[in-house]
Amino acid sequence: MCHSCKLFLLFVWMITLIAGTACAQTEGPTKGWPRSYESGGNKVIVYQPQLDEWQDYGLLLGKAAVAVELKGKAQEYYGAIDLQATTEVDFGSRTVLLEKLAVTKLTFPNIDETLADKCRKAVKNSLPVGKTMTISLDRILAGLERTAEQAKAVALNFEPPPIYSSETPAALVMFMGEPKLKAVPGVPELLTAVNTNWDILLDIGTSKYYLLHGQSWMVTTNLLKGPWQAATSLPKSFLKLPDDKNWKVVKQNIPGFLPAEVPKVLVSLKPAELILTEGAANYSPIEGTRLLYVSNTESDIFIHSGSGQIYFLTAGRWFSAKSLSGPWSAASAKLPTDFAKIPTDHKKAHVLSSIPGTPEADAAVLLASVPRKATVDRKSTTLRVVYEGDPEFVVVNGTSSAVYYAVNSPYSVFRVENRYYSVHNGIWFVASSPTGTWVVCASVPLVIYTIPSTHPKHNVTYVRVYDSTPDTIVVGYTSGYSGTYVATTGVVMFGLGYWMAYDDPYYHYHHYHYHSHYYAYGSGAHYDYYHGGYYHSARYYGPHGGAAGWSGYDPGSGTYYRGGYVSGPYGNAFAREAYNPYTNRYAAQAGGKTPYGSWGRTVVQDGNDWARAGHRSKGGKIVGAIETSKGGKAIGGYNKWTGRGAVVGKDKYGDVYVGRDGNVYKREGETWQKNSGKGWSDVDTAADRNSAQSRADSARSRAGISERTRSVTSNINSQRTRSGSSGSSRLSSGRSRYSSQGSYSQRRSNNLNREYKKRSRGNSRANNFQKRSRSTRQRSSGGGGRSRRR
Repeated sequence: MCHSCKLFLLFVWMITLIAGTACAQTEGPTKGWPRSYESGGNKVIVYQPQLDEWQDYGLLLGKAAVAVELKGKAQEYYGAIDLQATTEVDFGSRTVLLEKLAVTKLTFPNIDETLADKCRKAVKNSLPVGKTMTISLDRILAGLERTAEQAKAVALNFEPPPIYSSETPAALVMFMGEPKLKAVPGVPELLTAVNTNWDILLDIGTSKYYLLHGQSWMVTTNLLKGPWQAATSLPKSFLKLPDDKNWKVVKQNIPGFLPAEVPKVLVSLKPAELILTEGAANYSPIEGTRLLYVSNTESDIFIHSGSGQIYFLTAGRWFSAKSLSGPWSAASAKLPTDFAKIPTDHKKAHVLSSIPGTPEADAAVLLASVPRKATVDRKSTTLRVVYEGDPEFVVVNGTSSAVYYAVNSPYSVFRVENRYYSVHNGIWFVASSPTGTWVVCASVPLVIYTIPSTHPKHNVTYVRVYDSTPDTIVVGYTSGYSGTYVATTGVVMFGLGYWMAYDDPYYHYHHYHYHSHYYAYGSGAHYDYYHGGYYHSARYYGPHGGAAGWSGYDPGSGTYYRGGYVSGPYGNAFAREAYNPYTNRYAAQAGGKTPYGSWGRTVVQDGNDWARAGHRSKGGKIVGAIETSKGGKAIGGYNKWTGRGAVVGKDKYGDVYVGRDGNVYKREGETWQKNSGKGWSDVDTAADRNSAQSRADSARSRAGISERTRSVTSNINSQRTRSGSSGSSRLSSGRSRYSSQGSYSQRRSNNLNREYKKRSRGNSRANNFQKRSRSTRQRSSGGGGRSRRR
């Protein structure tokens, strides 16, 4: 498959709402708009749609400006169309599949009805109504605004974790509570630490602890306090380590290499964070702000020159201190306004997603609200749940009625009344006993969704059943399932911020909880909008990805495994690449698997997998140079349904919008112009203001407020007041619409400017994703190695 064709599916822009997808070879990131169609000698120009609503992420509503050049006429006539289409999202390629496209309204203001009728016919004869096409997810999200449901916040813990700092190489060794060591199978001379993010072995004969750091070994006799030194030799028992995946990397580094410099080893008994600078901190100013950032660290560290306060961002949370050595306090709710002024093209612009009130924060919240769906086959999808000993259930505190959860299983299992429910890989199952038989669940008790955010199983409340038939069930989850939550500050954060040892009396079963969504800390988690989640960012958190990928226990086999090598019940975390243990997504790549992918396409049809360029095919068949799983619904260049192709419109058509008043406007530099039916004129003209005043007077008249009504006696006014008449209410409404909110012209300009900014942001994000994806493919094919925060 050619490189340009592979790029095509990822970067189809919004015009495909109207046109069907166009040939990638002829389109660039900024040349997809407007689109031109010709039929019967008439030409129809369609502009980038403006979005109104995405209902339940299944029905998209919007509008678009159109220009018609009728056969034999040189003039262009402008109108507005209202659109709707059903949707399906592919997160891997950041595209949305549109089906059943429909034009619900088509108007041509400011021209006579006979001419308008000809224009409507020209549009209807040209557009591929009822067909299927794709659009950019980034352009959709940029065109929307938060709803109350999307802005719904979760009560997270903002208390700072232990935060260490070092100006020399260091390693942060985290134990989940007191160190726990178990015998290495078949090697009685060795014990291995099973609750840490590093490879640590104890030689019983010498009481020495050995830590593998990269390709080097360090040794100490005091596990918690050190000091650690370079190991010049290893015990012979190391050669007896089991020959399996658990020990593959360890055995590859025997005897290892002497380190050029022995790193400082910092030990914590709970998830912690490490700020590592290359020598003393170097500060670089950020233009247009009073902020400086530390340029010689992988961490996000800033200093505010106005206050001298230092700010540190991790897992979406901000902490502040007077120095890097602390003490640290929560600062997410009281950031200086300068943070919102960080330029969007700055190397630290990624932190804007964690700054309340920024467009980047809104985009992250919207993305977190979009469900990932899959269709599950009822008959062939099942589950086997295992426990350590007999099933043990404990009540979940804080629910609306009794819910019990299993504390001695790696699976999320609940009891409600006399039924048992479990979530596995984003699918709900139900059984009549704790050990099964488990079948796919079509209806989850609502009380489960009241599990509070203080509980380690809160993440299951983001998995839902969306639809069902006798043969299949549609399930889906939003980002909270994988640990990305919308906080009360209005931004997305990773993890709940709790440590189980302090608030869970069943901490002795801690190895059954998947800590990433609960602890938040221990891996330097940072948010990446273009990969849709949080990822670990530094090697000094351990080879298993820090607290997200440490060891666990498999009660099925009775053995401990170490994260990063052996899969747990949620699949391999790929800890070296990605922080999120649920999505199997590499931070260095545009693609990846969702939880549903691990089930195989024979029993679960991943809703995110409907089309992937060069990634997956149906029966090995490639359709239209793009592999799809739904019969080739994404076709490049030529529109097979209508027999007509679309071409990019000429630059003369400019940037055109539909106003809320139904008129058509375009932006010329910093000025807005309105189409009168005969041409364009600046909106701030006397005629335009008179027209606006006329509409305001008409609205007041319809509300029962004519000039004659306003001059009636005070007695009538008194009667209206006493009776609470609807006329009085309408008067208030009319005045509030046309007076209290400022001038009509100002409100109109504000609305148009808002749409302009949305469109600009969407175009920029879609283009950035294109550039990043192209860069990733170039590196993966030998162009300089993988890119990730290291």
